[in-house]
Amino acid sequence: MELANTTLPFEGFVIDGPPPFEVLGIGGFVSPQRLSGAGYVVLDFPRSRLVALDGDEAEVTRWLAAYGEPAAVPTTWSRNKPFVEVALAPRGTVLGELDTGGSGSEVSAGYAGEQQAESAACQGIGVSGTCVRGATLEKQTVLFARKPFFLGRSLSVLDAISYGDQLSNEHMLVGMDVLRSCTLAVPQDRKARVLARCAAR
Repeated sequence: MELANTTLPFEGFVIDGPPPFEVLGIGGFVSPQRLSGAGYVVLDFPRSRLVALDGDEAEVTRWLAAYGEPAAVPTTWSRNKPFVEVALAPRGTVLGELDTGGSGSEVSAGYAGEQQAESAACQGIGVSGTCVRGATLEKQTVLFARKPFFLGRSLSVLDAISYGDQLSNEHMLVGMDVLRSCTLAVPQDRKARVLARCAAR
């Protein structure tokens, strides 16, 4: 693999993509974390930049604080992916996957509960690898990194969302309708927490 006039071994720098991408001929993605070797990779969406930072949680938190109050988000790691605590108000917290490639957030039917809209036919296969149904929730507020995000668009409801090797009945995909106002610091240490600085909307 060649990147910036540098030849790198394919293995070790590329991670597998979700199953729906395989049929499109996309076999994987270059991992910024594996390329940099830094303690944290920062996805700064408001400023459209990717930053590699060395330092522990306290040092990176101070760096984020220059742009506003950061939060350490409770994080569970599975298959080298961080799953963060998130909630759809007024429900309790569940594990959510950071879906930076998705324009909108998605929620599982089990977590949507009684407010779930009437189901419709499958509309296609989402990044989670499961059927995306036509059911939606309107005027929802997502709670993430101690901030509320009012969704101005419909929230899609899925039959189930994959969590690691399992399908979870209570889960969310946190899309760019939430994350575009956030700066996320993702740690290399699989025991550490994701740090986030978000502007509520």
